[in-house]
This record gives sequence, structure tokens and C-alpha cells, in this order.
Amino acid sequence: MIWSDSSQYPYEEGSLFLGLDENNNEVGIKTERHALTIAGAGAGKGAAVIIPNLLKWPHNALVIDPKGEAAEATAQTRADMGQAVHVVDPFGSSRVDDKFRASYNPLDDLDPDSLTIREDIETIADGIVMRGDAQASHWDDGAQAIISGLIAYVVSLGVPEICNLITVRQFLADEDKLAEAMHEMKNLDACAGLCREAFNAASAQEGRYFVSNAQKNTRWLDSRGMAKALASSSFSLADLKTGRASVYLVLPANYLGQHGRFLRLFVRCGIEAMARKSPAHDLRGQQCLFLLDEFFSLGYIDEIAKAAGLMRGYGLQLWPILQDLGQLITLYGREGSETFFANADVHQFFGNTDQLTLEQISTRVGVTDLSEIPLPPTPPTAPTSGFYQGIGAVASKSKNTSTKVLGAAVGGAMSMTQQIAANRAQQRYQEEMNEYQRDMARHGRPRVAPDEVALLVQKKKDVVADNMICLVYGREPLLIKLAPYFRTGKTVSPEPPRQPFALTVIMWVFITLLSSIAGWIAQMVMPVNFNAAIAFGAIGFLYGLWSYLTRGGVWLE
Repeated sequence: MIWSDSSQYPYEEGSLFLGLDENNNEVGIKTERHALTIAGAGAGKGAAVIIPNLLKWPHNALVIDPKGEAAEATAQTRADMGQAVHVVDPFGSSRVDDKFRASYNPLDDLDPDSLTIREDIETIADGIVMRGDAQASHWDDGAQAIISGLIAYVVSLGVPEICNLITVRQFLADEDKLAEAMHEMKNLDACAGLCREAFNAASAQEGRYFVSNAQKNTRWLDSRGMAKALASSSFSLADLKTGRASVYLVLPANYLGQHGRFLRLFVRCGIEAMARKSPAHDLRGQQCLFLLDEFFSLGYIDEIAKAAGLMRGYGLQLWPILQDLGQLITLYGREGSETFFANADVHQFFGNTDQLTLEQISTRVGVTDLSEIPLPPTPPTAPTSGFYQGIGAVASKSKNTSTKVLGAAVGGAMSMTQQIAANRAQQRYQEEMNEYQRDMARHGRPRVAPDEVALLVQKKKDVVADNMICLVYGREPLLIKLAPYFRTGKTVSPEPPRQPFALTVIMWVFITLLSSIAGWIAQMVMPVNFNAAIAFGAIGFLYGLWSYLTRGGVWLE
């Protein structure tokens, strides 16, 4: 059997919602580890994965919501759950109530006197510098050093009104202001020496390249929308760990190339917020699900690659969502991509069309082993006609000629019927043996070939893909239906199988007639004082009626 029985995984509160089984029952997986979705464009990631989970998920959440659809569909529901809902939408592209609109300045959460001020600033700078090419790490590190130093400098000024990333960008965009700031940073020990390190980086032989890279990575902050969204804070990302909060990051797809760093900054700072100890010095706080659509736009994040296995201890669950496996390999390499699979309890695939992903699914579903091949069929036993010939022999001893003739006819007919049944049994055996041989030929071959995978998970005329394949850690794969949030599935119990009406009538008449004949023979052979034919016929008629009404027309089982 290729697919596991999905009814064995009923959705429970706090589970990750997956979809529907064949009877439209909700399917879910209870886990504190990560999940991974690889689904083709337009296959239903938002409608069938992100939104349904946000409508059900009782804990905190951080959501990348490119179209704003998730915020529109779920913000009020999550507020009704007791969540503080914050929609950070720099360009106002989502249609949500103004009470949910929010802004966040990462520098507001910095404490200059904290023992971790250096690490906290470097986290913000790492969130700004987009990393995608390992060969460019030296230049990216230099840019990060420049940005970290300028953040430390702005924090050290102690002026709340200008303590934000927009001010950092203004220094980088103006050569005179930057030179003035660097002169002051040369001997500044603020924020564990980050200012002085930035001066050294800018003064190095490659300094102008570091500064140029820092300017490139902060150019997105010149946007008016971004300036408004990041200049001040209406909430803190620490709420994801210590409070009850849902944060939506809305950025239209056509701006992902220009402003992907906006998403990266929030995800990087969000991970850091979950990793910090709470005010009560607890490492684990509120459970939080990061639903990361357009994961590829975040670039390479070192903490995800190296510390994904530790995040469970923080109460953090990652759910990256990509369009194909190639995106994951491009960012993290083949070995790095295996880290994502190894740390995720659920791998979800649907709407896939690229060969690399289809081959990966086929490989992970596995090959057919001997335990999946049924035992060979048992040969049918040779028919024995002695019983039915005995009927004719008993009848031949009767003095009544009619009884002799009828007994011989019935015995011969029953013997012929038995032979026909034996021939059919032999035919069935041969068919079953052929099927067994075909099953044996599948041994060692893929359970589902890549082209078969494509047919199973394709999107035809529906708004979402036909099915999804879910690989669950330590269990057999699942094949389930997508459940877009705008549809409500009702549980449908399968009806018991019923015989076709015409076949039912024929079998009913046959049993009644056979019972009558048996009664007639009994009356001829044995001295009985009642009409056995009528009595036996009535018994056969009533049995047929009872069998049809109580057993769905399934006869003689």
C-alpha cells in the first residue's frame, strides 16, 4: 500500500492543518518541529495552507503575506482569539481595518546597557544585508560591519526621534554626513566597539567597496512607504515570545526584488526575539509559528541553516514555503537543503511541475519492497460432485417416477453448476496469479514515478491543485485533498455496497426456487405431513428479503 490511511491523522486543536481525507474529514499533524511546503505557483498555497492554518492556529504567528489576503481573511478571527494583531503593510495594499495597521522600528528594542547590545545590533544589520552568494561573503561582512557601526552610532546619540534605520540610511546616502560620523566613531567605544570597527572597515583598502555594498543594501529604506513603516513602533517583536500576538508582513510580489530585505529584517529579528530568554529567564515562551511564504526572497539566513534544530526549544516553528526545490538548493546548497527536510516533520508537495521536485518526491515516497506485495493466490480445490450425484441416487430409489426424474435433473444441474463455479474459480486464480506477477515486477521500483507524481498533484480546472502528497516523519506518505478556506467540507460516511437491483431480483428468485425444489425432494423422499416445498420456498424468500434489507444486497457472505 503506497498511501497511509489519512483518517488516522484527524485534525486536533494546535495541530498543523493539512487538508481533507477522502471522506472530507480534516487531517492534521501534531508536532512542535518544523514543516516545509514546496508548491507550484498558483496551486493554492495561500488559500489552502496559510489561511486555513491561521484560522485554526491557537498560538502566536508571524506571517509573510505577499498579497495581503491572509491578513484580510484572518486578522479579525485571530483578534477574536485574543491575539494582538499587527499588520505591517508599507504600501497599504491590504484591505484591513485601520486598527490592525502597525509599524515597527527595530532600534526601539535595543538597550545600550544590555550585555548583548553588540549581538542585538549585528542581528539587525544581518537582517538588512541580503546574502545569496557564498563567494561574496567577504563583501557582505564588510557591509554588515559598516551598518552595525552606524546603528551603534545612532543609538549612542540618545535622541529617540532619530533613532531608527531611516537615519542610518541618511548617513550612508550623504558622503559628508558619513565622513563626519566616521570621524566621531573613530574613538567611540559605544555598543561594545561596533563604532570603531565600522571606522576601521571603512578605512581599510577595500573600504569604499564595503561602503558601496552597505549603500546598496540600505537603498530600499529611501522608500516613503518603508520609512513610514519603520520610523516608529506600535508593538514589539518580543510579544511573539512573551505575549499573544500575530504579525503580518504584507509586501506585494512585484516589490519582492526591491524590498525583500524588509521581510528578511523582520524574520531575522523575529528569530532573535524568540531565541532570547523571557524576563522571567525562561528560554521557552509562547509557541509561535513562522509562516514564511516566498521564502526564497529572504536570501540565505545563517541562523536558519545552523540552528533550525534548536528552535523547537524556543517554542519556534518554521514553515518555509517555496515554489520548487531548486530555490532551496540555490540558497542553501544540496547539503543545506537536507537540513530543512531533516528538521521538518511534514513535507508538503502540490502543484509541482519541475522535474527536479518531481524526482525528489518520487525518491522520498520510496521504492516497493516485498512487504507491500501480497502473498500469491491459493490454487482452487478440485470440485467433488459426489453430494449432488447422491441426490440423484436417493431419488432413484423412490417408487415415484416423477421423483426419480426430478432428482436426476436436480443432481445433474447442481453438478453442472458446481463445475461452472470451479471453472470460474480457476479463471479467477489465473487472473490473481497474473496480478501477483505484475506486483512482483514492481519490487525495487519507485512506488510512484515522477510522471505519476505530476498527475496526482497537478492543478486542472480547480482554483487549487487536485491533491497534495505529505511526507510525515516516521510514517507512510499521505495523499490528501486540499481544503481552501472558502469551502466548507462536510463529513460523508461511505454507504455500504449494494447489488444492482436486477441482480438482486434474480438472486432472490433463485434462492426461493432452490429452496422450493429442496422442499419438494424432501417431501418425496421423507414421510412428512406438510407441504415442504411451500415451507422451504417461504424460508428462502424470507432469507432473501432479510439479506437485502440488512446487508445491503450482499448475498451469502
